[in-house]
Formats: sequence, structure tokens, C-alpha cells
Amino acid sequence: MQIHLINPAAAIKCLNKIKLSTSLHSHNCYQFLYIFRGMCAVQSGNVSLELKQNSFLIIKPEVIHKLTFPDFNEAECEVFQTKITVSEDLKIIKYLPDVTDCSNIKNEVEKTLDLISGILKNNQISSDKVEYAFLLLFELLSSIHNVSIVRDERITQIMEYIAENVRKKLSVSILAERLCLEKSYFIRLFHRNTGMSPLAYIKKKRMEMAKGLLLFSSAKINEIADSIGYEYYHHFAADFKKSEKVSPKEYRHSYISDR
Repeated sequence: MQIHLINPAAAIKCLNKIKLSTSLHSHNCYQFLYIFRGMCAVQSGNVSLELKQNSFLIIKPEVIHKLTFPDFNEAECEVFQTKITVSEDLKIIKYLPDVTDCSNIKNEVEKTLDLISGILKNNQISSDKVEYAFLLLFELLSSIHNVSIVRDERITQIMEYIAENVRKKLSVSILAERLCLEKSYFIRLFHRNTGMSPLAYIKKKRMEMAKGLLLFSSAKINEIADSIGYEYYHHFAADFKKSEKVSPKEYRHSYISDR
């Protein structure tokens, strides 16, 4: 019997003519939400996000969340939603940010989502076709964030630890100790598998989180800096400008202006 990496439930692409808003709840699987048109407010714990057109949301298993869509008479929304379970062997999904702005590749993403909807509509839930389509979707999302496949299981474990604890104070010493490795060897091993140093990877994950919060939340910029592990705002602002070539405020403003 063939074992699939991805097992989806039915997908739906629809307008907010039907009830799409939910109360607080969670799932034992991944949930995907993409906004073709309109917007959606997302609440998860103390974090509130506003998803806009071309936003892709990944809700991880057991995360308590609430979705709120506007009334159809007030604003028309068209969305794609699906729920999937994935094999532990499929590592790439763990490294994708919760929210991705797909504006630059919206045509490719939307064609892939339409493909997934069509396959599942024809009751081909366990077919190779739908798994291929989801893997194509992950490849598109990973291309935005430069996610790569890591060969060494120890580095995979550390990348998962960083993703789960990116808001905390992290250091090379802490990470090396988790693997019981000498610090300089750990740095070489990490670089060999990822093409960057551990600190550069931590900074990269924090910038990804910051961009999502700047675009999809109303949190103040200094609050965002604090929430992703920066003790001092000016350190965050300097790192952000070096990474994105604009200040956090300019990044947020340019997105609002484009809309």
C-alpha cells in the first residue's frame, strides 16, 4: 500500500455568502486559508491579524483560533480553505511562516489552488495528483522565503526548535548545548546544511515574523520588536532595514498604500 505524505480533506473555494466566520476552536490537522478577494480577521491567543487579498494563512494543529469575515452585503470575499494532515517526513511545512503575502506570485498560487479544488471536487482525495499539487504549492510558498531541505536530522531538530522559540532569547551556545555539540562544530554543521550561520537563520525567521505582523496586525512597531525577541527597538529597526532596505514603518506604509 502506498503511503502518502499529504492527506487532505475536501477543499472549498467560495464567497462569504455562506457562513465562513467561526468561534474559537482548534483542529488536530493543518488548516490553509487563502484570500482571493476581500479580507478576514484572525484571532489566535493575544495575536490579532487582518488578512487581505493574496494572503495565505497556515494554521498549525491544535492552535486555537477564530476567523471573522465581513457580511457579504458589506464586502464581498472569495476564499480557499482546506484541512490536511501531513507525514512527519514532510519537513518543509514546519519552516513556512504562518502568514505569507503571495502578491508577487499570486497567479501561480491561485492556479495551484484551483487545481487542488478541482482534484478534490472529483473525489480524488488520496490520489498522487493532489499530493503533487500540494507539494507544488509548498514549493511556491518556500520560494518566497528561501526555504531549503536540510539533510542532517540534528539540524532539522534545531530549526524546529528555533521556529517554536523564535520569540525567546536564543544564542549559539544554547542551540549547540541542545545537541551536545561543541560550539564551533555546531556552527560549521549548521552552515553546511543551510548555507547560513545559526544567528543569521534566527534573524531571518524573526524578520519573516515581523513582516507578517507589520502587514497583518495593528500592533505598534515597538510591540512587534518585543514580541519577536528583541530587547531594544533600535536593534530591531537596524536589522529590519538591513534585511528589507526600508524601515519597519516604511514597509507597513508601502503595503497599505499598494492596497
